Amino acid sequence: MLLDLIIKIIKIIGYHIRKINAVDDATILYTSGSTGHPKGVCSSHKSIISTLLQWMVIATARNIKDGIIVNEEIQPSCLLTVPLFHVTGSHAQFMLSFLSGRKMVIMYKWDSEKALSLIEKEKITTLNGVPTMTLEVMRDESRKKYDLSSLKELSGGGAARPSSHVKELKNEFPNASPGLGYGLTETNAAGAVISGDDYLNRPGSTGKPTPPLTKIKIVDSNHKECNKNEVGEVWIKSITNFSKYWNNEEATNEAFFNDWFRSGDLGYLDEDNFLYIVDRAKDIVIRGGENISCLEVEDAINKHPNIIEASVYGVPDERLGEKLCCSISLKKLNDFDESEFNIYLKDYIANFKIPEYYDLHENKLPRTASGKIYKLRLREETKAKLNITD
Repeated sequence: MLLDLIIKIIKIIGYHIRKINAVDDATILYTSGSTGHPKGVCSSHKSIISTLLQWMVIATARNIKDGIIVNEEIQPSCLLTVPLFHVTGSHAQFMLSFLSGRKMVIMYKWDSEKALSLIEKEKITTLNGVPTMTLEVMRDESRKKYDLSSLKELSGGGAARPSSHVKELKNEFPNASPGLGYGLTETNAAGAVISGDDYLNRPGSTGKPTPPLTKIKIVDSNHKECNKNEVGEVWIKSITNFSKYWNNEEATNEAFFNDWFRSGDLGYLDEDNFLYIVDRAKDIVIRGGENISCLEVEDAINKHPNIIEASVYGVPDERLGEKLCCSISLKKLNDFDESEFNIYLKDYIANFKIPEYYDLHENKLPRTASGKIYKLRLREETKAKLNITD
């Protein structure tokens, strides 16, 4: 009787497997929720496989262009540094390893010194995660104790990397190529990539799209395509795009315009078609009628040698509409002088872009489950400290 039941179940499963179509939904992955409420992103088998194959071609071309020589005595390998419910973990690390025959070493939880130990022990060739992970490895006080010569790639995705960190990475790891990818959960992490000399020469860029599978254009508020170097919303048209938001038809309709996915990111394409992300549309702070890019301010703040990381955001203000606040983690908490720091920032940004409130942290800033800085939580905590209500 039990055997008959098992056979019946197998037949049912086999029937449904035969009916799977390439455009059927394969996954529901939730957006990170670092700046807003998470949404369930449904993607098809075809979209995911197309993403992986696209990356395989890009990686081969990049190795040739950047002169990355594969040591046959060391198997290509990577650390699985972020959860599998995040496209960086599930796609760029986990599934791509199966497709490329790459060894994958799984970390239970991110810890920079543990990562250093594993890189040495397992001869890791690729370190890929959110950009703060490569930063933490680079600045870990125990780094000199480990042999990291196997590293060939220092890649990042899922968040912006301060431009000042790019050359620092190359200086500290001269045999490794720094890289960055731009994509969203809605594009299965595909979008644009940059590495090697291109990245060193354009540390503020997140790379080029990879036609014919991925096209990117910049669009103004009237849905008109922008000129080169003109800031607008980043739109992406690709076979890798998601199909819908789970049980949210309204959000799905808002996300697409004639098959183009409206990313909500603000950016521009330069003369050579390199993409620069200015900010998330929702992360533009409007202070007294002036638009302030949180990414621009974060980039300036991160240049300071005492700063580990920074997160800039706006909070409601009765007079100005919004005022700029910044949460920062410091190497030496007692060495922070707000007046001196603001004088330092004047060399990089206009006066009205300098934060009016600093939230100081000795350790790294709080993270979402996917490893991104939890900006939404920081904003709410700052509002509570300042006794601000919406």
